[in-house]
Amino acid sequence: MRAGHIFLAACVCGLWAVSGCGRAATRDLTPRQQMELTTLAGQLADPARSAKTKLEAAELLLTSSYPQAVETLRDFLADSANSSAQIAIAEAIAAQGDSHEQFIKPLTAMLTSKAPAARAAAAYALTTYKDHGVTDCLVQIALDGWRDKPIRLDAVGALGRVLNKRAVDALVHLLDDPDNELRGAAAESLTRLTSIRSFGSDPAKWKQWWARNRNKKREQWLADLADNLARARTSLESENAQLRSRLAAAMLELYAATPAARRDELLLGFLRDPLSELRLVGAKLARNCIANSEPLSELHRAQIRDMLADGDDEVRLAAAMLVANLGDGEALKVLLDRLKV
Repeated sequence: MRAGHIFLAACVCGLWAVSGCGRAATRDLTPRQQMELTTLAGQLADPARSAKTKLEAAELLLTSSYPQAVETLRDFLADSANSSAQIAIAEAIAAQGDSHEQFIKPLTAMLTSKAPAARAAAAYALTTYKDHGVTDCLVQIALDGWRDKPIRLDAVGALGRVLNKRAVDALVHLLDDPDNELRGAAAESLTRLTSIRSFGSDPAKWKQWWARNRNKKREQWLADLADNLARARTSLESENAQLRSRLAAAMLELYAATPAARRDELLLGFLRDPLSELRLVGAKLARNCIANSEPLSELHRAQIRDMLADGDDEVRLAAAMLVANLGDGEALKVLLDRLKV
């Protein structure tokens, strides 16, 4: 009990160490809420806590129903001496989506600070706001030639996540910036925003495209972007499938070139690989072993049985065929058990 009291006292101290948090904790909260606020704020204030713990604390406070949680998070966001808490809260806001208006001012201060990690986290969090003048603020920072270049670059990167004509207009304007790095960042953001990969860093192509599209109604403009994204996704999926197929062929060649003494380890790695294509390579090699009366270890057999519950349909089918041909006493029971699923 004494250890628990010491921990609670430490949490309270951490909470009161943040400006305004002590007051927030004492206004109209139930004992459970006050304990939760004290504990979570203490985790954010504690420099020894991991980034994961602070992120979880920020996420829990963001989903709390009492206003003191928002006030506490706002105070942490304004505390540049605790950058790890700032980053955790910004990441939680970005994950949650459009958040409280009270966070905009401290997030903007983070974006214009000297801390690169805090700037990047703040920029990402600000892009989740669909209103409140956030887009105009990002545009102003990106176009401000008096700003430090790293700050402008983070704002340019953020504009690449904003589905807004003002963002596109600013990015197209930045293609004429005298700084080569800013021009490249603007082109990259335009590519990410529009899913148009063929224009690259060519200002003329982007300007011609924007001249044709800038006066479209918002609904039509967004529909065109959705079509671009669908085509880009299809293209990427096709390229990814080709790359995975080439990888599978290369792994088969690697197995053939591997000395016999090391093949068991390599085969087990294939059967356990996160890529379904490589698990299928493992299944094919295991099938060859069975056909050639080459022994499979119990580790291989157990892994093949586990693959009956694989998330990929083709892998499950290959595993079922393998289990049926393993010739061990557990094969029938395992297959019958899977029929119940």
